[in-house]
Amino acid sequence: MSSCVPKYKSRSFFFTIHSIQMKFFSLSFLFAVAILLLAVSAKQTQADCISERYRGPCAVWDRETCRRVCIEESRPSGYCTASLRCMCEGC
Repeated sequence: MSSCVPKYKSRSFFFTIHSIQMKFFSLSFLFAVAILLLAVSAKQTQADCISERYRGPCAVWDRETCRRVCIEESRPSGYCTASLRCMCEGC
């Protein structure tokens, strides 16, 4: 009869299955969060683009020129970034 008895206890088997399910749930949740963050960041990067017609560095005192050039490019507005680029909104 000793050969009919399983080598594992039923309680430890339950905890093994439970831990596998929890790992799967955790990985699934992290994957879903990563996909959500990727989608949100991709949408934000599509919102603004570098002006095609503005030339040279774009400093704080050039923001009106940057805005005007972006409006001429049929964009709603524009602004200067910290990296001295003229960015147009609504691309």
